[in-house]
Amino acid sequence: NRVRTRLDSIKPVFMLAEYESKEVLSAFDMIYGWELHHIMNQIAQGKKTVADLDAYFAKIDTVYNADDYFMYFTSNHDENSWNGTEFERMGPAAQTMAVLSVTVPGMSLIYSGQEAKLEKRLSFFEKDPIDWKNYEYQDFYKKLLTLKHDSKALWNGNKGGPLERVASNDSSVFSFTRVKDGEQVLVVLNLSAKEQNVLLKNENIQGNYTSLFTQSNVTVSNDNPIKLEPWGYLVLSRGK
Repeated sequence: NRVRTRLDSIKPVFMLAEYESKEVLSAFDMIYGWELHHIMNQIAQGKKTVADLDAYFAKIDTVYNADDYFMYFTSNHDENSWNGTEFERMGPAAQTMAVLSVTVPGMSLIYSGQEAKLEKRLSFFEKDPIDWKNYEYQDFYKKLLTLKHDSKALWNGNKGGPLERVASNDSSVFSFTRVKDGEQVLVVLNLSAKEQNVLLKNENIQGNYTSLFTQSNVTVSNDNPIKLEPWGYLVLSRGK
């Protein structure tokens, strides 16, 4: 805490702790979101469910302040080298979990090579060049991160909108909305290996949106089911 005070007297700094604990946020601005990362891995492996996500975000709302930042990710150097790529750990759910990690309150880490669909474990201490190939996921990450940058609903801390769960007809679906200053983002995730026809049950989300990944118009209503492929995802936005 003393060091942080002295650093701020020189110039403003943003500090990330490679740790996950409330007490270090008295000096640091952001901590690693390890718990959510492990939940995402386990959901992809069929070991946990949407109920575990709900319990996690309920705890975050209770224990932490809105300006306590978490850094969320589907891969990083430790995970890639020791536990496997996101495709080893998450399989076909990898992109779905990436959508979740970018759109919930927090900041996003993109690990080296993810935009090129890195499918190998990099050596931890030795030089291990990445085969950049054709940047297969570049457009995917660019669209996600541009939305996070441009939409106030997805901004961080009190500058963004809180996560509000949206009820649906299926326990395998994790859907939520975030709203800020007239801008709204609606995210619907099928966290299962089965196709789902999702009915969203919330009056505040009805209406017309633009789909992030197709740039098409989508109308959401209580009686209009949304078809999602196994591990499918939908990111919709509207407003300013």
